[in-house]
Amino acid sequence: ATVGVAAVAAGAEVGVGPEMTAPAAVAGATMGMQLTRSMHPPAAATALIAVLGGAKVAELGWWFPLTPVASGSAVLIAVGVLYNNLNPARSYPKYWW
Repeated sequence: ATVGVAAVAAGAEVGVGPEMTAPAAVAGATMGMQLTRSMHPPAAATALIAVLGGAKVAELGWWFPLTPVASGSAVLIAVGVLYNNLNPARSYPKYWW
């Protein structure tokens, strides 16, 4: 999502529209994931949403990676920890550090 917002900001500086910033966002997100060896195709789609998301996403600007993306991820992790630790036979995560 951060790469997508950065692509929109760079495109606005140069004066190009989503037809150029959308592929740059997806390519940048993919490159970042390859460098960190954490390939996750939906993350590239999140960068694309930052470019093509419309007025609501544009209004969020740099808050887009934090508000829906990071908070949604935090909720998913919290639900996973809660659900898996309610059963005494399971433990998630196995190791905290």
